[in-house]
Amino acid sequence: MNLRSVGPKEIHRFLSSRHSAGGLGVDLEIDGLLCQILIQANAFVPSEAGSILLEDPATHASDPADRQLVFVACFGERSEEILARSIPSGEGIVGRVYRSGKAYLSREVERDRVFARNFAEGLDFRPESIICVPIVSTGFNVIIGS
Repeated sequence: MNLRSVGPKEIHRFLSSRHSAGGLGVDLEIDGLLCQILIQANAFVPSEAGSILLEDPATHASDPADRQLVFVACFGERSEEILARSIPSGEGIVGRVYRSGKAYLSREVERDRVFARNFAEGLDFRPESIICVPIVSTGFNVIIGS
């Protein structure tokens, strides 16, 4: 598994808008932690690709549909191209999971009206199925997709 993350400084930037640095445990290698979450998620539900998205604090709007979600850790064939890209939280499966706080399973992505086709087509990315779950922890959202 070829894991990638944006790095601890960038991840702390995402999380610092919600928490003080002391509350996060500055010494914690958060990028490594996110990669471990992906490893465990892949062990639970084996997949060809997976990712973790966080809300971008630079685009923190009052309306959740106006926020941006950024790929901060991922693995799979297109992981280099996906890493650090953003998707509006009002779009796609990740947006639905972010806004609803509920997991989502799409067994046939090609037929799923929620799937963000424009984002995937720009990367020449054609997943067959997707499972996406939110993790909410004391005020910040983490979204894991495989």
